[in-house]
Amino acid sequence: MSGDELLSKVNQLYPDLVKMLFSGYLDIGALIKAVNEGRIFRYIVKPCELDELLAIVRQAAEHCDLLCERKRLIAEFAGEE
Repeated sequence: MSGDELLSKVNQLYPDLVKMLFSGYLDIGALIKAVNEGRIFRYIVKPCELDELLAIVRQAAEHCDLLCERKRLIAEFAGEE
């Protein structure tokens, strides 16, 4: 199973999970499929510098926090707390 196929299946089971695809080469087809079906946060081509990877992980954590806050606010607005 390719990475984009795995991400597509993971997205079906865990749609709120922040997903990233790491690849050793740039495959435009896999990238498009991962974005469209896997709903990835980032596509990262290896090798990746440590500082860059840490920044991406920080961005993903911030993105996750924003998604959680959005869900909380929507639930609060709808009276579902």
